[in-house]
Amino acid sequence: MKRHLRNIIWEIWVFLRRNWFLVLLLGLSSRLYEIDHTELVAGLSLTYIASFFFYLLTIYYPERMNRRNMSRVVVPYLKEIITQTKQIFDTALAGAEHRCNIERPTDDDFFKIFGKIKPSDGSPRLSFLGFDHWRDYFKHQRERIERNLDKILIYEHFLETDFILELEKVRNSAFLDGLALMERQPLKHEHYAYLADPYYQCFRQMEQLERQIKILALNF
Repeated sequence: MKRHLRNIIWEIWVFLRRNWFLVLLLGLSSRLYEIDHTELVAGLSLTYIASFFFYLLTIYYPERMNRRNMSRVVVPYLKEIITQTKQIFDTALAGAEHRCNIERPTDDDFFKIFGKIKPSDGSPRLSFLGFDHWRDYFKHQRERIERNLDKILIYEHFLETDFILELEKVRNSAFLDGLALMERQPLKHEHYAYLADPYYQCFRQMEQLERQIKILALNF
């Protein structure tokens, strides 16, 4: 019961926050209808009141339900992208046996970590995850990230432009492009140091996506 009450209060607050001007006009129309019964004022007031409830029932409510359903689809994929991207740091850190502040790694930390990782090498951490070589692991992570990006962007017509732009930044990031290049030209680089800065930028982009989750939660 309390949960339903909280949901009702939340929905009312969201509606008022988005449509406060329409509600203000509704109150004004109702007041004018009460104090002025001339044919013109009464007709305009009743027309607006009818239009308001028509908008509420046929436009706002269906759109609201659609956006709530979208959040249930999008947020899990978004969390997967963030997790999959950050897992690369955790796995690479263990494989390189590098010590750093894991809460606030620097760009120098990323360079040292990726400089110790070679595509054809393996590590106990990789073996635990089911991979023999770093190139196999990175390919797997790239495919998972891109697959989840595609699943979200299927619904781009229903999403905010700023949110789509953040996703496109990840899709077109130098990090994912660099991984794809290594797969096409496996002998071009001896180690992954060339990916240190692109991954650092991509790692920071995940903070933007985490903010987007909070924005989605606020809007939905």
